[in-house]
Amino acid sequence: MSRVKKENPHIFHRQRLKERFLAESGRNFDDKTLLELLLSYALPRIDTRPIAAELLDRFGSLSRVFDASVAELTQVGGVKLHTAILLKSMPELSRRYLSGEKAGFVSLLDEKAAGEYLKNCFAGYTEERVMLLCLDPYGGLLERKEIHRGNINSAAFSMRLITETAIHNNCGTVILAHNHPNGSPIPSDEDIYTTQRVAAALRVNDIELAEHYIIAGDRYTPIMKNMPNRYGYKE
Repeated sequence: MSRVKKENPHIFHRQRLKERFLAESGRNFDDKTLLELLLSYALPRIDTRPIAAELLDRFGSLSRVFDASVAELTQVGGVKLHTAILLKSMPELSRRYLSGEKAGFVSLLDEKAAGEYLKNCFAGYTEERVMLLCLDPYGGLLERKEIHRGNINSAAFSMRLITETAIHNNCGTVILAHNHPNGSPIPSDEDIYTTQRVAAALRVNDIELAEHYIIAGDRYTPIMKNMPNRYGYKE
């Protein structure tokens, strides 16, 4: 006796959502509807609108849903590990899309271009991270590498890794950047001291530290430009 496949009770609603998305590119979707559509790919036989509503009610916004931990997400009814992984992949996919979209078309030696690019790289991070950008002679990106997580004054912060990464890319210019999750773009004394140390270590190997950016949400500060005389970066 053959099994009869049970019809998906949500198939027609899902099809209408997909057709609407194709017609509008999601522009007119509210957060709940967009999240409902995303969840439907992990939960194809379940009504995902109530789950989307509960996620938004619990965490407060779409960005906070994506920033929630796997443990927090799986406390919501209907969200298992499979679904939580899908949600957690969204911020990283977004960062890579936004940063990759811009990197190939601009010179990161331009302050505005570098600032906009780096804001996308750090979007959504709630802990401090340090990144190194290795550039070609025209300011094009050769490699972006995360070199540290945690406070920049940590003993684990590796000058050697910075130098080795630059040498591996055979580049003469690099940019250093780290984020301030507290939202302040003002450099600390430790930020300034670290900038001096990195610049000196790279100079020994004929590599220039073009700038050290602090990223704080939608704001950024280029340390070396804004404090040239007091800290002796440039004449």
